[in-house]
Amino acid sequence: MRKFLKWLIPLRLRVLILRGLNHFSERHALILPCSPSLPASTKLALVSYVTAPFRQGSGSTLFTHAGVPKLMVAALHDLGYSVELIEWDNTVFAPRKDYDLFIGHAGRNFERIAKSLPQGCTKIYFSTGTYWKEHNRLEEQRFAALELRRGRRLPYDRWINDSEEGANEAADGIICLGNHVARDSYHKFPLVINLNNATYHTETLSLLEKDHETGRTNFLFLASLGNVHKGLDLLLEAFSLPELRSGVNLFICQTIHPDFHALYKNELQNTPNIHLLGHIDLQSTAFQELVWKCSFVIHPSCAEGQPGAVLDCMRYGLIPVLTRENNIDIVDLGFEISSSIPDIAEKITGLSRISVEDCRRLADNTRHAITVSYSEEQFFRNIRSSIQTVVESQTRQSAKSARP
Repeated sequence: MRKFLKWLIPLRLRVLILRGLNHFSERHALILPCSPSLPASTKLALVSYVTAPFRQGSGSTLFTHAGVPKLMVAALHDLGYSVELIEWDNTVFAPRKDYDLFIGHAGRNFERIAKSLPQGCTKIYFSTGTYWKEHNRLEEQRFAALELRRGRRLPYDRWINDSEEGANEAADGIICLGNHVARDSYHKFPLVINLNNATYHTETLSLLEKDHETGRTNFLFLASLGNVHKGLDLLLEAFSLPELRSGVNLFICQTIHPDFHALYKNELQNTPNIHLLGHIDLQSTAFQELVWKCSFVIHPSCAEGQPGAVLDCMRYGLIPVLTRENNIDIVDLGFEISSSIPDIAEKITGLSRISVEDCRRLADNTRHAITVSYSEEQFFRNIRSSIQTVVESQTRQSAKSARP
């Protein structure tokens, strides 16, 4: 019978059927009850975010991918909620329970789910960056500027395609990763709370042992996808200037899109002080050696919600050299740069000559800030407090509306 079915159904069709069944199975909610060590839950929360960290076989070492959803759920459990979790792009899930709280991310399913929830359910929009229209506006600026400089229009690499406007408007409150700049991008919405992203704790060698004499001439660019969005084009043009070629080095840890590589082939392959390393495992010896070699992490992105890659470098004491749009407060930690290539080049030259003592002081400040303000423990406290603030605000609003 099995042989007959194999003959009857072509291999390609069988593969598609299996994929469809697997896809359908992932459309259901994951049930995440409170730990027995916590008081019995009396409330129910629905979260639309990322399910991978709770499924077998997921071992992400990136905090934003795994740490954020895990600590969000832990905070909800601590607040007395049982949690049901679906994927942020699940467009078929239909709520059939009386949820007390809904937390959703991105614009793919938030509005549809929100309309199906009980009237008294508190709805929170969780954002990992700036207001979506501002994000897209800033990305458009970068691509337009690149076109003016190089005469070629590349496709957007971090564009938000799904409108988040209806989701933002339907939410009783918005929680976003980032500093006050990220929060202010949502200024037209009544209740917006910002909180710092975080990074996993890592043991490192003493900062006093680091050779900043050499390290101050080495800059690390570590980023996720988005060559133009993250500002690699700006760095390639700055570091390839004649006055920088012999004095400083740029180490690039990012996947390069073919269109981008074609446009910057000369800088990537033929410039002696620019070193393309590609994707790198943050748990590898190669990465440990790289952060030991460099004194600075540089990241001229156009729109962020505190990039985890930058924070991961900062936990090793790399001094941040960032645009304002990274939304990381770097007073007493590092240096701000603009998106102007001459300004970036001037800043790089100046930083390569700062004293070893200043490098040690800033590196120590950076490590301390990561330990205090960007730790897992602090993130848990912040996300718990933020959720509670929105829920209490909605409770007050509901009570006020119910008065005769």
